[in-house]
Amino acid sequence: MISWGVVRFAMMSPAAHAAFTCYVVCSGLRKRDFFPGIIFYLTHWFPSRERARAISLFMTATQIAGVIGGPLSGVLLAMNGVWHLAGWQWLFLAEGIPAVLLGAAARQISSRWSGARDLVELRRTKHANGAAGARAWRAATRTIHCAPR
Repeated sequence: MISWGVVRFAMMSPAAHAAFTCYVVCSGLRKRDFFPGIIFYLTHWFPSRERARAISLFMTATQIAGVIGGPLSGVLLAMNGVWHLAGWQWLFLAEGIPAVLLGAAARQISSRWSGARDLVELRRTKHANGAAGARAWRAATRTIHCAPR
């Protein structure tokens, strides 16, 4: 997420058409796995009885983001000339800042996550879910033991 935000920042100042095209390709490569990755994590972290609700909330959030993002994009495009930036540059700035900040915050939070209380909760979820819980348990413990501290 951080690298995607950095690429969006870089798109604010392309030196040539080729550089902008390169930034667009890099941005697409960085976010291509976001949606499948979120669905993957939701299937591992929510028991089967709660999974449909979690996925539907995520899908609804993407639609709400579009409803909010459309008018916000219009406002940002109207900021043409503010601080010597074109409106389209404001769009990339507004996309890059939250991605970098939220990515850094998520990285910081996840580095402190794997406590004993979390493992107890995962064990309880594993036993309540049967085979699906066992798969989630294996993936979660792999993540916990491989996570940077």
